[in-house]
Amino acid sequence: MSMHRFLDFPLEIWIDILRSAADVPDPLVYPQLVHKWDSSTVLSQYAAQRYRDSLSTKRNLVGVCRQWYRCVVPYLYEHISVKNREQMHSIVQAAAGLPTIRDQEDERTLGSFIRRLDLLLPGLEWEDGRFAGTTGSSYSNAPLLCSLAPNLLTIITTSDGDCNSFPLSDVISSKLEYLYWINTFSMPIPEWVDFMDKHPRLIYMDPPFFEDPDWRGQRCKADWGGWRGKSWPALEEMVFHRPRQTTIYATEFPTGSFPGLVRMAFTYQPTISDLEEILAAHGANLKSIHFQIRPSYVNQEERLDKVKVHCPDIKELMVTLVNLEGEGGGTPGGIAMPQITTFCLQHASEIPMGPKDFCEDAIAWIKIFPSLREICIFEESNVRDILEGPRDVFLGFLENCTSLGIAVKDSQGCIIDRDRWIGTLDVQ
Repeated sequence: MSMHRFLDFPLEIWIDILRSAADVPDPLVYPQLVHKWDSSTVLSQYAAQRYRDSLSTKRNLVGVCRQWYRCVVPYLYEHISVKNREQMHSIVQAAAGLPTIRDQEDERTLGSFIRRLDLLLPGLEWEDGRFAGTTGSSYSNAPLLCSLAPNLLTIITTSDGDCNSFPLSDVISSKLEYLYWINTFSMPIPEWVDFMDKHPRLIYMDPPFFEDPDWRGQRCKADWGGWRGKSWPALEEMVFHRPRQTTIYATEFPTGSFPGLVRMAFTYQPTISDLEEILAAHGANLKSIHFQIRPSYVNQEERLDKVKVHCPDIKELMVTLVNLEGEGGGTPGGIAMPQITTFCLQHASEIPMGPKDFCEDAIAWIKIFPSLREICIFEESNVRDILEGPRDVFLGFLENCTSLGIAVKDSQGCIIDRDRWIGTLDVQ
């Protein structure tokens, strides 16, 4: 292929070809986070491994020749994962610079190619030097890197917990669609409203903890509640980590504030009152809900009844069973949910449970979903345990599901059937 013909193809076409041929994941495909038994959140092992593999592939492609470098550099920088301070410093320096090989008139920096950032440093600081009376460019590295990525669409990050001075609205691209906080933080409601206003394309958010509105006399301020009457229609999914979050969103943001909200997740076990409060306010259009079940409260009928009452469009139920060995899996009885067509199950325990317990729990839950068409095992370790477990356990589970017309899928949406299970045995 001639040089002329190579460069005549639009870059997007080359990227699609390379992505398919090299099996490199699109960084904007829904980032896969796993909520662990202790309510912590981490990137899935599968997603982390694919990132490492894809980075190696991209580096090899960039090194082929000058022409490949020019075409593949945006591909190399589209997804950046940072896990230590040395990496962060290097990436900040690189993002501010220009590609080594480029068209003379092309002034795009390397940072302009970044579409996703995973900032996974423990205790990450988000300080704004302006609060210390210094220049506006005196950010700590995290916000500085964001300011160098004007096309950023996804950010997964940690924090040091207190974000009253976060320069979020100023430095994170207004194009942002996904915002994930591995460990959440606190900030005043008005500041978060300002962030949402300046990021109208936000699809997913892991919202902060809100400071008590009565603290510092916030409720007494003239502009308190000025966001009532506003709406953020692009928002599709929210994840809550503590009861206080749901209470604030239910009471301070009126019904209709999030008309596009279709998915809601709780990384803890919500009480009946928690659930009713938030679903009554914002559950009318939900199609998927995810919550934990722990030994302290295994009777689920009332909780599921709240979902039925407040979420008429619900189609998917995701349940994480935490430390429920010997507790009957929190399986509800005396209730049916014919509207559910997809059921997702996860065992997340301090002490791993075996595949027999998982399959028995799954079958017990299936009984309350007469219209079920799909069951998803969305914890990677659960899939591995089942595929490597006793033959009769998983085979019986598959046959039971098949007889009911139910497909079994893994965390990637791939079907698990008899052939795949046998293939796993052949590899062992």
